[in-house]
Amino acid sequence: MAKELLKRYQIKNHGQLPESILYYRDGLSEGEFSQIIANEAEPLKGKVNSVLLYSAKTDSRTEVCASFGRQAPKITVVVVVKRHHTRLFPTERGDRNGNVLPGTVVENSGGHDIYLVAHPGLQGTVRPTRYAVLVDQNNLSADDFQRLTNNLCWSYARATTAVSVVPPVYYADQACERAKLHVREAPDGSQILGQVHEDLKFSMYWQ
Repeated sequence: MAKELLKRYQIKNHGQLPESILYYRDGLSEGEFSQIIANEAEPLKGKVNSVLLYSAKTDSRTEVCASFGRQAPKITVVVVVKRHHTRLFPTERGDRNGNVLPGTVVENSGGHDIYLVAHPGLQGTVRPTRYAVLVDQNNLSADDFQRLTNNLCWSYARATTAVSVVPPVYYADQACERAKLHVREAPDGSQILGQVHEDLKFSMYWQ
């Protein structure tokens, strides 16, 4: 799927590939981080030359980005953890509900493993979202990573304010829900994913 999306990007951008890819992955516990590196991060990246949280140093070329040769984009893999029991409380100034202010970050392990409250708390105690960088070929500084993640939370198309999780996670959930409607039964009894109309191929029509 990633390879197909990169090819579509080339078609729309005069044969060029993106210089960088940020891959946000949710639905995991901390014990599964190593599995993501082996089963998802490795097939995405070309050659890893940095060591970050929870990852061992590696030097492998893999299927997707390596197949594009020297144009291979640099990959940053970030795990998004929503199911946890961590809560943040202000020691001085908070919002009207007693929550920390939107944009509050609590760092862990050098700033690439963080708890972020990007959204305002409308009711009750807000739950921060944890973001942990597993692979970083883009060599993002802690400040760049945190600002980018927080700013992304303000770009969700369905909301006029910040949301609690980066929009790529929401869009992935919506795309999966829509994909169920495109499943077709093949002559051999197996299930295949039907193709959409060419006019919709390059749009986010499912959101």
